[in-house]
Order: sequence, then C-alpha cells, then structure tokens
Amino acid sequence: MDLKRNSPFFLTNLTRNNIDHFPTLVDIRGKLENTSPDISKYQTQIQLLLQSFENRFQDFEKDKNNILFFMNRFSITFSEIQKYSCNIQLEITEIQNHVSLKQIFTEIVSSQPQLQSSENVLKFWKLVPKEDFPATCDLALQISSRFGSTYICEKAFSTLTYVKNKYRSSLTAPHISDLMLLSTSDLSPDIEKLLANKSLHRSH
Repeated sequence: MDLKRNSPFFLTNLTRNNIDHFPTLVDIRGKLENTSPDISKYQTQIQLLLQSFENRFQDFEKDKNNILFFMNRFSITFSEIQKYSCNIQLEITEIQNHVSLKQIFTEIVSSQPQLQSSENVLKFWKLVPKEDFPATCDLALQISSRFGSTYICEKAFSTLTYVKNKYRSSLTAPHISDLMLLSTSDLSPDIEKLLANKSLHRSH
C-alpha cells in the first residue's frame, strides 16, 4: 500500500466519519455500546503524517523536473521548459532541435535495445559536447553521480556486515579499515611486488 498516496483519501474518509478502511476502529465500534470511537485524534495523526511526507519529499519534488529532463530530454514541452533556470532553458531548446544528437540517441536505443534505459541515457550524455551545452552537461553529471554514490554507500554497508561478523571479533579498527578499502576498491594489489619489498624472517 502506498501510504503517502492514500493518506489524503484516509483523511477525507475520517472527516466524513467513514472508518471502513480502518478494521481496528470498526472492531472497536462494534464492541462499544451506544457510543462511537473518537476519531478526531486519528485525523490529527494523519494530518501530521501528511505534513511529514511533504517535508521529507519536497526535495524530490523540486528535483523531479531535472530527473525527467535527464531521462528524456527530447520530450520536454515548451511549458515545462519554463520551470528550469534561465541558463538551462536555451540549452534545452537547442538540444531538442539538434539533429545530430537526436540521431545519436535514436541509434543508441535501436542498436542496443538489450541495455537498460538508464545505461542508454548515460551513454548518450557522454556523447553530448560539454563545450556547447555546459549547463545541461553539469546537470546530467549531478544526476548520474547521485545514483552511483548511493549504490556505493549501500555496497559498503553490505561489505562491512560481511567483514565484521561474530567470527572475526578480534579485528581492530585499522584491520577493518584496510579490509574495507580492499573490498570496495576497484584496484587490484600487486601481491608479487608487495612481497618483494618485504624481508622474510627465517626461523632459526
């Protein structure tokens, strides 16, 4: 159930003393004699919940237009262009009327339909000349790097859970730091070179 989407509907029902979608309240009403449950406090709670949703998701609402443009820059309407900042508006219209960029995007999608849409989008933006569209390229970079950093953060937490388990309780903080660095880095250590720089202590 989408609580954010259904909360206004629930609030309207409570305002009309309709509790059909609240089975617990229905049970309470059935057990009460000659009285009805006080539902005004539940109206207040849902109003607070709606306000909380607004506060938490207002940044996403502000960024919705930017994400829509990033995903499908050729479908932005003239009225929607007015919602963007002045330094981006002209670049959007130029991109939409850029024959070569349209052709490039069509070729990417048609030649590699097996790729996910997000991968096609990233591949397209890499081919957009930054010197001609500096503001929109910067915006695309901000949007694309945001999702990548979230993935890296989630991956790091998963790795930490694996590295620091109950069977490795003697690990020190420096050990954990080194293990996390090795686990999350794309670099491959040159084991042979590292061993060559170490002196071996032979037993007597």
